[in-house]
Amino acid sequence: GVWIVKFFEEQMRKDRLWLVKITVPKNNFNSTLIELNKNNISFSYNDITKYVVFDCYCNTQNETQKVIDICKNNNGKIFAAENKLY
Repeated sequence: GVWIVKFFEEQMRKDRLWLVKITVPKNNFNSTLIELNKNNISFSYNDITKYVVFDCYCNTQNETQKVIDICKNNNGKIFAAENKLY
């Protein structure tokens, strides 16, 4: 019973785009930029005084995990929001 519901939830999840925002100290900007590019993550960024905010667009759970790891490696904070595609 429950595994069937989880299976369909997982299938639905693949059709969603996740916006993962990471905020890193400005001195970690270059290393974050390099890691995001190296991992082929789509992103944009805004430079805000002491910090840089990256908006990362993840199509898969694997991409999302890479962004989480990059954030941790660069002393960042993270926020994720789901964009439902209808």
